[in-house]
Amino acid sequence: MIEEQIPRKIAETGLKMKRKVKDSVFTKLFAEQGYVTELYEALSGKSAKKNPEIEVITLETVLMNGYYNDLGFVADDRFMYLVEAQSDWSPNIVLRVLFYYVRTCEEYLSRRKISVHESKVINLPKPELYIIYTGSEHLGIEQLSFAETYFSGNSPIDLRVKIIRDGHGNDIIHQYVRFTQICAEVRQEYGASWGVNQAKEIIQRCKQENILVRFLEQREKEVIGMMTTDVEYVNWMNSKWKENYQQGMEQGREQGIQLKQERVAKEMLADHMPMELIMKYSELSEERILELKKDLEQAGEL
Repeated sequence: MIEEQIPRKIAETGLKMKRKVKDSVFTKLFAEQGYVTELYEALSGKSAKKNPEIEVITLETVLMNGYYNDLGFVADDRFMYLVEAQSDWSPNIVLRVLFYYVRTCEEYLSRRKISVHESKVINLPKPELYIIYTGSEHLGIEQLSFAETYFSGNSPIDLRVKIIRDGHGNDIIHQYVRFTQICAEVRQEYGASWGVNQAKEIIQRCKQENILVRFLEQREKEVIGMMTTDVEYVNWMNSKWKENYQQGMEQGREQGIQLKQERVAKEMLADHMPMELIMKYSELSEERILELKKDLEQAGEL
């Protein structure tokens, strides 16, 4: 079947996208200092009017088994907050949080040029560990314990992570959670019919409910891009790959594969898609894609 010839990675992209959108918005939202301060206020119950000193210490370059640390920050050099956004549940998140905590401590000490070999006890900020869970599974628990999860509570090492399902009032936690719920509602309504209009519908509903209004107004195009880019590329690639597969079969296997790749690249170039995505889906080198681009420009097709 033609569908079987579509690269698996194209199909997988669509599946991964739905889970990644909410996580991407979380990362973008709390990349801004003001929202981190709001989150600190919501988690600690302390007023941000006292101007707490917030130091973001997210491990942006650390990749562990495909997972990035979502958010880490230190408040007043006294509390270390690690916050993970989860839409898919796994009890092993507590192990990942342990990894993140250790690495965050390393980063904290490195920034201050403090050695663990010092003769005096090091002053570490107290860890405050949270999971904001936005999935549909009913957990029935308010925290995860490393010792209880893996060793029935009998372990010299323990770490406890609080689980948050919603915020209070219209605080930043509630707004983020409600945003993910609106995403789920719109997806359920439209099913496979997903694109820019549905992303705009999500943003419109959020604004109507006073959810992340300032963030969505400032970053509307970016958020729409996060919601739609992969899905639209997947849909586009599926149709184009089927078309090119049929035409390529007449050319013989090897020639057909090359023809498909080049046609995919040309179509994506014509639609002004990013180079990295053209390389990803056509499986051609950047050099070859630039050659095709030059050919299209000389032919007046770009």
